[in-house]
Amino acid sequence: MDNIFLENLKEILEPYDDIESSKDGFVFGGYIDWPSLDDYEDFQVEEVMSLLGIDIPFGSSINPFEFYEILKIIQNSEEELYEAICDEAIIIKEDEEVSTEDFINSIMDYEVQIPTVDRLKSSITELFEKYGIPQGLHYEYDEGMAESSKYWPLEMDEDLYFIKQINFNEYKNEIDKIKSKILNEEDELVKKSLMLTIFVLSESYVSSLIVSNLPERDENLIDKAYEKIIQQYISGNIRTRKGRKGLVKKFYNTDIPEMPHTKLRDALAHEINKVDLKNNRFKYDNSRGNRNENIIEVSIDEIINELEQWFLNLEFP
Repeated sequence: MDNIFLENLKEILEPYDDIESSKDGFVFGGYIDWPSLDDYEDFQVEEVMSLLGIDIPFGSSINPFEFYEILKIIQNSEEELYEAICDEAIIIKEDEEVSTEDFINSIMDYEVQIPTVDRLKSSITELFEKYGIPQGLHYEYDEGMAESSKYWPLEMDEDLYFIKQINFNEYKNEIDKIKSKILNEEDELVKKSLMLTIFVLSESYVSSLIVSNLPERDENLIDKAYEKIIQQYISGNIRTRKGRKGLVKKFYNTDIPEMPHTKLRDALAHEINKVDLKNNRFKYDNSRGNRNENIIEVSIDEIINELEQWFLNLEFP
């Protein structure tokens, strides 16, 4: 789900967002609290579905041709919603009985009553879940976090988001500050959150390094439409590990080494309470499918040193 979609969704749903910080004022990042699907107003349901390319005037009466156009759009792609609308829609005409011939000759005398949101709530909920419409709390590092709600957003330029250039010294200074807070912090959950912040900043640094080394393009020789497509491609891929790996391969014809301890990073992002931390040492499962076949135990110092060595060894031709 790209950021343009999330920003449009944010305008429609107006979720609460704020900055998450510790008691001493250290900022972990932003967060956003998306409403549950059950809390949507009917007009919000219509507008979100419109974002998905599905326009349905719930509860209104339309002529049969307009109804047919709606069904045609969703028949193959959203079968359950299609069947639900067909089951719930009502064909309205003053005459209760009409022959097929008369119906064909007077089809425009009919109206089709589109079912309301309440009548289709189950199908709409499944549709939104299928497309990953976010619900509940999402934090700085989560996929459902709109850039405008982040504490460290990507810079915006002509509606596209790009990484701000970060040099290694700036990055290391920030990491050293966070490391110091971790070692002096007593609360285990805060320590884990700070470690996750280090991973997030590390990913931002790598993204900055990739973008800053991309070959320059002469805007006078490239059509603006093509240039925007290139920018969108870069912007869309720079946010994920897989996307960054693909960019490096295509632009530099080389493979980017995997960032150390990605399993720990993902566990901190999605299951922070399940991550084991004792005496400033993390223990986590590094096996596929979390089968407890490769338990890693590593200190905070070791993690940070490995990340720094990883950055220093990154080379782009």
